[in-house]
Amino acid sequence: MAEKEKKITLKSVQTSIAKTDKQIEKKKADIAKLQAEIKELESSKKKLVSQKEKLEMEQVQKQIESSWLNDRNTSADDISKIIELGNQVKDKMHELNISDIVTAVNMVYEDKMSKKGNG
Repeated sequence: MAEKEKKITLKSVQTSIAKTDKQIEKKKADIAKLQAEIKELESSKKKLVSQKEKLEMEQVQKQIESSWLNDRNTSADDISKIIELGNQVKDKMHELNISDIVTAVNMVYEDKMSKKGNG
């Protein structure tokens, strides 16, 4: 036996259209609600990122203070050189690690000291 096909009528099509319209409107309302939630979360994230950056800067300042300013062997001239070095290479820092920088400084220092001893 073949199943009887459901008879499509004008009223059934109109009812289906109305149901579909309601579903569309509900989905649009859900999207609007989600977009508002996303906007709120992005605002919260922006505040958190700002706080994180502030705390990171405070941490760096404490490191500078304990590492450079509290070390009686570090002169003001040394600190100025470190700052100038940082300013001149800051655009390259993301590609370097501390070991690379120390190696380069040590090579220049050793070269200078060997020339000083020979000269």
